[in-house]
Amino acid sequence: MTQVTAHPLFARGLELLLPIATEGRRLLRAVATGRTTVDIAEELHVPELTVKRMTAALLRGLRVFNRAEAAAVAGHAGLLGD
Repeated sequence: MTQVTAHPLFARGLELLLPIATEGRRLLRAVATGRTTVDIAEELHVPELTVKRMTAALLRGLRVFNRAEAAAVAGHAGLLGD
């Protein structure tokens, strides 16, 4: 019988999501659902540059390289089911 293991991105995803604050999870959901930087800035009532910096910090914290990988982690963690 072949054992299937989770991709390393998903294996560490839940562990990395634990320390993310509510605002970070909200940002992650917005990023993962394809919202633009402008849309996110309007929703959070902050400048676009702030969203760019927050997104960069979020990606570093999740140890991913782009929004698509962040979306994969969010999906695996069940953050997109709402």
